[in-house]
Amino acid sequence: MASYLITGGSGLIGSALIERLLKDENQVSVLTRTPQKTSKNLPAGIKLIQRFQQLPVDYPIDYVINLAGEPIADKRWSQSQKQQLWDSRITLTDDLIAWLKLQKKLPKALISGSAVGWYGDTQDRILTENSSATSEYTHTLCQAWERSASEIADLGVRVCIVRTGLVVSDRGGFLAKLLLPFKLGLGARLGNGCQYMSWIHIEDMLRALIFLIDDQQAIDTG
Repeated sequence: MASYLITGGSGLIGSALIERLLKDENQVSVLTRTPQKTSKNLPAGIKLIQRFQQLPVDYPIDYVINLAGEPIADKRWSQSQKQQLWDSRITLTDDLIAWLKLQKKLPKALISGSAVGWYGDTQDRILTENSSATSEYTHTLCQAWERSASEIADLGVRVCIVRTGLVVSDRGGFLAKLLLPFKLGLGARLGNGCQYMSWIHIEDMLRALIFLIDDQQAIDTG
C-alpha cells in the first residue's frame, strides 16, 4: 500500500486512476477546488483538500500525480481563458513544488501531466520525444508546465512528464463530443480526411501511469 496525492482527480484520467489505486487499497488524497461536488463523483475513502497546506508537513506521501489543468479546447482562447489555462497548470504546479519543498519527507516520484500540444502544429511530421517544436501558444504553455514540475528533480525526486494526447473513453472526453453530431445525423469526414490526432485509450493511459509509478528507472530526460 502507498500514499498518493493527486491533482486533477475529478478529471477523466484522474478519476479513473483513483478507482484503480483504491482497488489496490492505496491511500489517496485529492486536491480540488470544490470538495462537496467532487465527493459526489469520486469513490468513498479518499481525502479531499482545497489547499496543499491542509496536509501537515509530516503527512506521508509516496507519489504525487499532477494532472490538474483547465480543459484546453472547451472555450475560446480569450485573454482571461488563457490566464485560467496558465493558472490551472503552471501556477498550481509552482504552488505544489513550493509546498513539497517544505515537507519533512519528499515523495518518491512526481508524475506530472503535459500534452502533445508541446510540439505545436507540425503538420504530418512523425514525432518522438526528441522532436523539435514549433513556437506557438500550446508549446509555450506546455514548456512552462514541464519546467515547473522538473524543479523538484534538483532535490532528488524522480520526475516523469507525460505528454498526453486525446484520451478515448466511454466516460466522456473528446469522444463524447465527437459522437453527438453523428447521433444527430450530422457526422461527416473532417476536412480532407488526412488530419491526424494523437490519441490513447484510457486503459492504456492508466497502464502507462502505473508503469511510471512502479518503474524506478523511468525518469524525465528532457
